[in-house]
Amino acid sequence: MNHKRTEIVLTLSLLFHLQWFFGNLYEEILTPNSIVASVEQINAYNRFFAITEPYYYYIPLTQIGFCLIVLLALTKTSVPSRLKTLLHRAAFTSGSAIALTGYIVTQYNLKLFFGNVDRFGERLHLLYLEWAILNGVRLLLLGITIFFLYKVYRGFLIKQSHDCE
Repeated sequence: MNHKRTEIVLTLSLLFHLQWFFGNLYEEILTPNSIVASVEQINAYNRFFAITEPYYYYIPLTQIGFCLIVLLALTKTSVPSRLKTLLHRAAFTSGSAIALTGYIVTQYNLKLFFGNVDRFGERLHLLYLEWAILNGVRLLLLGITIFFLYKVYRGFLIKQSHDCE
């Protein structure tokens, strides 16, 4: 992979992870409202999503970003070997965040954000609290991934500028 392609792949991976991070940060900021909201308010919120179709949120940019990290980590690229360790760490934390997301989506999102929540009774607000805690862990994993990716990106650009001199 040449230098320009490597730079593009690194940039896309970093941008996709930043989009994922800030999307989940936005959700984390809104979650306290759901923890204290009445069942009627939560049902009204869910009816809103039935109209607006939030499925576009699930476009797999995050998985593409992860695949780009793995591609860079496992192939012969122009990324210096000292930065490969950081790519492996980024791949691990990003993969962990994806696995956690799979759990959150199947165990919480499909229950809490789609359809009537009356069936959960007194457990409803506890489920939202659990979701918020797991989302916080996911944010931490994403923050670490972004940190590693940024260090690789910066190191790559510094190497590029030294090679041009």
